[in-house]
Amino acid sequence: MELIDWSTIIASMITALATLSSVLLGQRLFRARQIHAECTKDPVVKDTLQSRNVYKALEYILEELKGDRAYVVEFHNGNHYLSGRGQQKFSCTHELVTEGTSRECIELQEYKVSNYHTYISDLLDEGQFFCNDTVGLNDHAFSALLQSKGVKSILNVPIKTLNGNVIGILGVDYVKSPIHDKELPYKDQALLKFLKQQARTIGGYLI
Repeated sequence: MELIDWSTIIASMITALATLSSVLLGQRLFRARQIHAECTKDPVVKDTLQSRNVYKALEYILEELKGDRAYVVEFHNGNHYLSGRGQQKFSCTHELVTEGTSRECIELQEYKVSNYHTYISDLLDEGQFFCNDTVGLNDHAFSALLQSKGVKSILNVPIKTLNGNVIGILGVDYVKSPIHDKELPYKDQALLKFLKQQARTIGGYLI
């Protein structure tokens, strides 16, 4: 009587199961990619997915920097002047606040860049805007705007595309107490380096 080689049978069964599992997994991954592709064709769905990532980043920034308000401001065109030149504006598109901090995103819409020329110029020239005490700002228009929002200290960096075009601003506001009262894991240039890294990440979500 010929003996049954169970080891060969078991090995064959394992190989067959592994092959079947690979096929099924491949089909599931293919379908998942199809669904994702279909979803991202819908601009509303795409925007929702992008915003989810932006808010996760803002949440992380608030936690790390112990801020009260974190936000993204994006530049855009408004109407046109009679000369035909487009009105350059900026609006808050994403905002996250801690408990007890006012939300300002609804009010911060379609501000003309020209009205805050000094602030925008300093931000773009220096690659950052950092103020411990907003009362002492030389830019009185911007100082008044910040104080109306209860901002004691502010930290802003530009958001850029991969080719260097500025598309927005990433900001952190300190409302309940100024930044120098905080015990932060980052100091001076390390603080700005961290925020610039987050701005690059968020910039990837926005385009």
